[in-house]
Amino acid sequence: MQEITQTKHALDSMTQVGLRAFSEIADLWKLTPEQKAMILGRQSSIGLADQCKLESSEPHLTEVIIRISYVLGIYKQLNILLPVPAQADAWIRKPNSEKLFNGASALDFVLKDPEQHLPLLLAYLKNVI
Repeated sequence: MQEITQTKHALDSMTQVGLRAFSEIADLWKLTPEQKAMILGRQSSIGLADQCKLESSEPHLTEVIIRISYVLGIYKQLNILLPVPAQADAWIRKPNSEKLFNGASALDFVLKDPEQHLPLLLAYLKNVI
């Protein structure tokens, strides 16, 4: 029983760290509360402060953690490709002529279908040379 409690506590701690990292990246990218909620797959009426109260027993927690991991990966790749932080943070909002984006910004692309487009964006950034 103690192992289960320790595992639950570790998961809760990791989730809180992930949400804080997501919040910092979202601020750098100037995301609105609605955009943050959409990316995390949450109801738009739930603020990020409430997101931080997620419990490991919540059914959609795994999906939220997966989405956060994609955002962290996208952030990392952007900062590798564009080592000037302001440029890396601004890229997400700039129109993009690549076929994948069809003239939209990466943010607009992701917001159309975050579940499908977060992994596509990360894969795209990993393959940019």
